[in-house]
Amino acid sequence: MLLELRISRLGLVDELALTCGPGLTMLTGETGAGKSLVAGALALLTGARAEREQIRAGEELAWVEGVFDLGARPETAAWLAGVGVRLG
Repeated sequence: MLLELRISRLGLVDELALTCGPGLTMLTGETGAGKSLVAGALALLTGARAEREQIRAGEELAWVEGVFDLGARPETAAWLAGVGVRLG
């Protein structure tokens, strides 16, 4: 389960930390509220290809981080460790 999504220097976002609780299944909001940016960050977090144009204007780097609870998914944790993802 995704516990926290952190976005830095991506699109119009300078810094953002989104804390997710149990049962979160959708994002809603007004046009221009940033839903697409959050969806794009989730895509990057799960392996989508990053494009230079996604980096905030005037910046050299952008990053997306996710904090997950894999306690109920030991097979996922084992697979990630096997492909070199640092856990812990």
